Order: sequence, then C-alpha cells, then structure tokens
Amino acid sequence: ASATLILHSDDSVREAAAKVMGASCNILGPEKTTEIVQEEILSTSADDSSDIRHGKACAIRRIFSAEVSKKLDESVSSDLRNLAIQYMKDEKIAVQEAGIVAVGAAVGRSQDPTAALRSVEPDILPLMGDLKQRLETHQSVARCLCLALEFADVESRVAFLGMTLLNASLKLAMSGSQRVQFAFNDVLWLALSVSDGQGGLDEYSATAMFEDSRQMKSLFSKVLVKIKSVTILDQ
Repeated sequence: ASATLILHSDDSVREAAAKVMGASCNILGPEKTTEIVQEEILSTSADDSSDIRHGKACAIRRIFSAEVSKKLDESVSSDLRNLAIQYMKDEKIAVQEAGIVAVGAAVGRSQDPTAALRSVEPDILPLMGDLKQRLETHQSVARCLCLALEFADVESRVAFLGMTLLNASLKLAMSGSQRVQFAFNDVLWLALSVSDGQGGLDEYSATAMFEDSRQMKSLFSKVLVKIKSVTILDQ
C-alpha cells in the first residue's frame, strides 16, 4: 500500500507513505527491499509527474534511513543515489528539496561516504551561498548534511564534512532566518561532535582561518553546547 501511496496527489500523504515504506523495508529484509526499489522507484519513465518524482525522492530518503539499506547490493544503492542526485537538480522546487534531503541519506550510507560527499559538494555549495534561496531549500540542505553526518561511518566528522562545507554552514548558522540558523546549528552540532566535548572544535580551529575560528568558538560556547540532541531521524 505504501508503494502506491508514494504516488498520491497529496504531498503529505506521499511523505507519510515514504516513512512507512522505509519502516516496512526494515522488516522485509534486503531481498524484498531490492524488489520494491527496482519495481516502484528505479522503474522511471518520461511520464513521471512532479508528484511521482517527489514521492520517489521521499522514499529514497526513507529507504536509506532504514538499517536494511546497509545490506543492499552496491549497484542498487548506486542507482538510488544517482536518481536522488537527478531529483536534486529537478525544475520543480518540491522535487528538488526532497531530492536534496535524499542525497544526504544516500551519501551517508555509501561505501565511501567522503568520496560521495565530495562528488555532490559542487551542487550543494551554490545553494548554500545563495542567500536569496527559499528558506525551505536551505533547511533541506541542512537536513541533507545532518543525515550524511548521522549515517557516515567515518573517523572524523570534521574531515568528512570538510572546511568548505563547514564554513558555509557557519555562515548560514549566523545569518538569515532563525529557522535556517537553527537548521545549521544542528549541522555544526553533529559535525563538531559537540556531545563528545571540544575535540571537534579544536580540530576545526587547527585548520580554519582566524576569523572563522573565532566565530565558530563563539557559536560553540553560546549556542551549540546548549543543544541536547539533534533529532533529524524523527523528522
């Protein structure tokens, strides 16, 4: 039923159905999930409406958010990741924003998350640097980076996100709408592993330019240490 409902005309129904699909795939296991992915998501056609593309983008995010995605064949994961990247560049804003979030989950579950993130960084950075973007687009980028950080099995989250994305996140955490600030505070809280102490901040500051380091330290002490947890997986 959830596979049918991700194609529904109502966007809130599509988003809810995608969440159910992700949970169902966890129960069904990797073989059945692969069947569902190939039949319901990867079988795209030129006739796919923007509603269908949006539903599929939401489903990709939820499937990669499920533990079962770790057991999918790399070729299937790669096809899903490439489709999410395609949606991220879609002409329809709702598809684009859902695609951006899906890319984050796909990157985090990649066999080489750092290489996957570097490959999409040129598409993400212009969105972050354009302060005239819709705040929902900036929030989608923040969710994308939060999911990538949450799922990536990496030694250093600072090195994984990289200085360019860290500095772009810092700028958005200190400017623009309050909702955008909150969204990128979450990115930086995860990237600097604030719950583990000051090690992430020290790692960042060792490489950052003086002014960026000063701003990050100020944000860290005034805002980030007060965040108890980031609940991106519940959203």
